[in-house]
Amino acid sequence: MLLLLLAFPAPRRARVVMMDTGSVTWASLRIRLDQVPVFAIDAADGACTVYIDVDCARSAGNPYPTGLGTAYERAFRSSSALEPTHANHVTIVAAPHDVALASSLPGGEDIDWESGEIPLFGSYSMRRRLKDGRQVAPLFFSGLEAQKALEEATSPGVQVPELRSLSLQQMVEDMLSGRQKNSDGLHFVAPAASVRFTQEVQAGALPTKIDARLAMLSLFDGTMDARRSGSVFPT
Repeated sequence: MLLLLLAFPAPRRARVVMMDTGSVTWASLRIRLDQVPVFAIDAADGACTVYIDVDCARSAGNPYPTGLGTAYERAFRSSSALEPTHANHVTIVAAPHDVALASSLPGGEDIDWESGEIPLFGSYSMRRRLKDGRQVAPLFFSGLEAQKALEEATSPGVQVPELRSLSLQQMVEDMLSGRQKNSDGLHFVAPAASVRFTQEVQAGALPTKIDARLAMLSLFDGTMDARRSGSVFPT
């Protein structure tokens, strides 16, 4: 019950805290976020735009995959005011359709999405207990995939539960500060299209920077294998 209450905290303006004051360290959280592939496009002036949605990235240019944790660390750093500060000219961009959906859902009404908050989607009802006793709750980066998973997890004849939204920055803050209890039970679910594109790049089926391909070999440690079969829970 604790996870149910704390996985979706009350909406507020998120602040990025890169300090380890809770049970989760930034080093461990970065590794978890690096299992979510995101897509970078470098500009001539040295700036870099990182897209959560692979289709948005491909529409903007020739993207190369990297890990979200690595991109997040480059995009944000702590300041004395604990406010987001852009570093190394890196900007992370969420898909407009996911931002629009997040703003319309419970939990997201009071979040300032125009300031660059990255939406996450989930539901209280999608918590599951694994064979080893761990209780996990998926948090999706794709609103459509979250809604589909919620519908598939609902028994026939039962009303589909409510989908909720929150911001990644808010969740990172809560996990690092210790406000988010049972943080190990939160499972970040990458969009299926992102996983497919990254696997194709890794296999050499799509052109990309060779150094980016080599970097991916160390970023992704095999946890995406379970998602090939459509599973949204770790094994």
